[in-house]
Amino acid sequence: FAATVLLTQESLAAGFSQGNDFHVNRIRGNLSLYCRNPASGYVETHHVFCVADLWSPGLTDYFVGPQVNASKVKLTSTREDGSEKKKDGDYDGAAGKSKKKFNLGIHTLSQKPLLKEGINNIHFDLSENDTTVAEGNFTATVTRGDDLQCPSASKWGYGNDCRFTQAACDSYFEQFDYCQK
Repeated sequence: FAATVLLTQESLAAGFSQGNDFHVNRIRGNLSLYCRNPASGYVETHHVFCVADLWSPGLTDYFVGPQVNASKVKLTSTREDGSEKKKDGDYDGAAGKSKKKFNLGIHTLSQKPLLKEGINNIHFDLSENDTTVAEGNFTATVTRGDDLQCPSASKWGYGNDCRFTQAACDSYFEQFDYCQK
């Protein structure tokens, strides 16, 4: 005999460990990157326009749910634009928490986020041995804020900075506290 428990957000408080409301600001700035050409020895100047999305409270987070006898969690997000994204992972039923963080906002060639801007209706399914033991729904909201501008800066590039400008942009944003100053 197997029973499935259907839980609602109100009775369960399921969601992400840092909350279900996310705020995104686009950060940008200009960086002059000085790199020494190893072949010629001359200094080359690279003008880099850095841009990124800053998610608060973060790009990744744990799913938290009920303490049940489950070892797997599947999240299905239906976004405001009608698109759907599914992600699954291991679940610690005794702790009521996913074992690893889910990608909520990282978008690269190899990674796609669970959430998109707007309202995301998320269905969770907790299972043990391919049998659903609990499921429910919650909402996560992603709100776009103002664009933030960092001051222009110059720096010497070393190592990967000169070959992969994203590394230089990452340190530039960190230097200026992600354009929060």
